Order: sequence, then structure tokens, then C-alpha cells
Amino acid sequence: MKALRGFDRYLAGHIGRLREDDADNTILSEVLHNSDLSEVEIRMLAGLLLGAGFVTTSHVLGKAVVARVRHPGQLAALCTNRSW
Repeated sequence: MKALRGFDRYLAGHIGRLREDDADNTILSEVLHNSDLSEVEIRMLAGLLLGAGFVTTSHVLGKAVVARVRHPGQLAALCTNRSW
């Protein structure tokens, strides 16, 4: 529960900063400035965006490392053809 409360405080602070910054062009900033979501809904969306971005990135990086280890010839091919 302590970690969840800390995460909620972090999200509240981040959302507050985005509300003050009209120049930010993130998905969350767009929602803040152009939707009628409640504060709770915005925090839930922010948590989902953060979690989805983290999980997607960590899974893709993990799979890339596994693919690299299983197919060492692909790295050699990539290194010789830098046009990719």
C-alpha cells in the first residue's frame, strides 16, 4: 500500500506539471487539456500508459537479447550492412 500511495503521489505531481505546461505534446497532456475525464480517470490512464510503455519496452528488449544470442549471424549481417 505504501508503494501504491507513493505511485499515486508521483502521478499527481506529474499530472500537475503537465497541466502547467501547454507546450508538452504527449498523449497524457493532450487528454488533460482536451477531455472531460475526472482526476481519478486521468490518474488511471496515466498509470496504464506508464505501465504499458514499461512492459512493452522491457519485453521487446528482452526478446531482442534472446534473439541476438540465438542468432549470432544476424548481428554480423547487420554490422556489415549499415543501411538498415
